[in-house]
Amino acid sequence: MSIKMNKSGQLTERQIYNYIACPVKYETIYDKQLATDEYDSMPQLLKHVAMAFYTNLMNGRVLTTDELKRKWDKECEAHSDFVTAKKCIAGMGKLIQLWKWASNEQLVICDVKVPIAHIFKGRDGKPIDVRGSIPVIAAKNGKPYILVTDFGDHYPDQTKIDMNLRYTLQSYITLQERGEAMGIRIHNVKNDKDFFTYRMVSDYERLKSTIANVACGIQNKIYYPRESPLCTICSMKEYCRGWHN
Repeated sequence: MSIKMNKSGQLTERQIYNYIACPVKYETIYDKQLATDEYDSMPQLLKHVAMAFYTNLMNGRVLTTDELKRKWDKECEAHSDFVTAKKCIAGMGKLIQLWKWASNEQLVICDVKVPIAHIFKGRDGKPIDVRGSIPVIAAKNGKPYILVTDFGDHYPDQTKIDMNLRYTLQSYITLQERGEAMGIRIHNVKNDKDFFTYRMVSDYERLKSTIANVACGIQNKIYYPRESPLCTICSMKEYCRGWHN
């Protein structure tokens, strides 16, 4: 997602969510360029393979479990610095679970990496051009929905799902384009359990206000350290301790 704001350039989706997570993290990465926001995790690597599986499924071809294993082995080899043999085996187990679920579900994939766009209004009344994508659209009984594949070990929190700004944006834009918002289905692979979330008018108003305020904060360089439980695993925590502006 990018936001084109007049002469101030573009903001990517990653920039927006980094600012929401911690404005100092945003400043350190994008203004001072002292760090990077790129990182790899097991769920991310698994999603790479899942996307290949969904893309082939959309094109009428079901990857075999051996093909999934070969793709997963490549991911593990490319990230051997943190993917241990135990993690590699556990990851393959989740991919087999995904394959079995899709088979039992007779999963229908309509599209992948679908571009979306909408013009929002900034606090100053000027347009904010928001662009992004929906990773996967599936369908059941002919009705399309947004599919989210969750490779976490624990059940996702329903409150966080219902507040997730990314899902709200996707829902809002499908509402604008289709006249009806797509529902969102989160499938937790390990526990083989589905979670569903929908959006109301109040959620869309929260989305609009958040985008306007984040854009304003970035334009005006409003930075401050946001303390949260994630600070303990943040690579910039030592820098943040001595931060001042």
